[in-house]
Amino acid sequence: LRGSYSEGFLAPSFDQLYFPDFGNPNLKATTSSEYDGGIEKRFGELAGITVTYFSRRVHQLVVDVPCTPTPTSCQFGSLPANLGRNDVQGVEVVPSLYLFKGFSLNGSFTALDSTHDPRITDLQPIRVPKHSASAVAQYKHSNLFMSGDQFISSLFYQFIGDRQDLDTQAPFTEHNHSNYQLFNLTLSYKLGEEFVPHLHDEEVFARIQNLFDRNYSQSFGFPATPINFEAGIKVGILP
Repeated sequence: LRGSYSEGFLAPSFDQLYFPDFGNPNLKATTSSEYDGGIEKRFGELAGITVTYFSRRVHQLVVDVPCTPTPTSCQFGSLPANLGRNDVQGVEVVPSLYLFKGFSLNGSFTALDSTHDPRITDLQPIRVPKHSASAVAQYKHSNLFMSGDQFISSLFYQFIGDRQDLDTQAPFTEHNHSNYQLFNLTLSYKLGEEFVPHLHDEEVFARIQNLFDRNYSQSFGFPATPINFEAGIKVGILP
């Protein structure tokens, strides 16, 4: 069993305060308090699960508020403002499986329930999904070709549920932004120690992001990149 209590403080960013035709110098700092409690259980070496309930209260949350552009103000269709009070409670479930040597499957699922007491009528936080999840399937194999080497393959999964978002086109209103799912694949091979004199942690890696070439966006007006590849070599130099 475990539990905690915490408090937080976040000052507005420089752009939120002073960016030309967008900043709001009257913004107040965001403060928050949160408590959580949960249970963590292991089932030998095969599996484990953690379940956590949390409740968070946020005061003066900064959000973007739609506005009507004019020649002298609101050039971007929105301005930052303090929301008022935002109460969020939810449950997070984190399971893990270790089916055989070198293979692990870990994930998390979060469900949120929010209530708001806005200073401005109908003002709500944006881009906050009620449901989200992630998972990673990873396989590690050591001593594959030589002593001390390591091969790692990881498949990442992410789900973001639908949420309210601010349109970037006139009339700059809020409406539902559909959910999306994303897969990323990473492969890496690390040489054994002292394989190359004066070097350590030599590693070759390759990453494929947006593996299934999904068409999605994290926020309106900013579409995500299509499937893309990255490869490289990392080395460390001994002193």
